[in-house]
Amino acid sequence: MKSNIKVGDKVVLLRDELLDDHYQDSLKTVVKQGTVMEVVAITPKVRMTKGLGNDSCPYFLNLIQINSHCKERVRTNYCNVRLA
Repeated sequence: MKSNIKVGDKVVLLRDELLDDHYQDSLKTVVKQGTVMEVVAITPKVRMTKGLGNDSCPYFLNLIQINSHCKERVRTNYCNVRLA
């Protein structure tokens, strides 16, 4: 899968995503669908997963919220975002 999304682009989330990887539900932070975010890194996937919200691209997008003090990252697939 070839995408024209690159580092520095602004994208919109097409589904809710977790901001962090806490195991306890009470500690999880959800970033809502429709949030505009900035691509800060594109990293390789260690393993490929099939199913809803996954694609065949061997890379993840790492995103941060724009104009936020929080710099924790959302890691998602290309199919879960579109250019803003």
